[in-house]
Amino acid sequence: MFIAHLPSGYILARLLHQKFKQTKISHKAFFSIIMFGAIFPDIDLFYFYLFDHRSVHHHKYFLHWFSFWIPIFVIALIYLVKTKYNSKIAWMFSLFASAALLHIFLDTFVGDVWLFAPFY
Repeated sequence: MFIAHLPSGYILARLLHQKFKQTKISHKAFFSIIMFGAIFPDIDLFYFYLFDHRSVHHHKYFLHWFSFWIPIFVIALIYLVKTKYNSKIAWMFSLFASAALLHIFLDTFVGDVWLFAPFY
């Protein structure tokens, strides 16, 4: 969980911070939001181990669905554009969701991510 996703979040934060310096979010908050977003989909591991007793792989939970994160990202991005890139909350949601999408994309390499869930 942390071995791959935290460094990938850091790399994403470095790349995006160089490109989007005009945000009203501090450098520290910018990196924190993205790095937390990069590990957030694995929060379902608590449920996986404590309640589900590993009966269903945690990549099948909704936090690992592209169909969950893409609408959040798109709505945040639309709001960001409508506010002419001045909304802090829209920046935070779009950065967080982009990191979560990166997480799921990276999980596809190790297997069993439902790319089109819950639609198939």
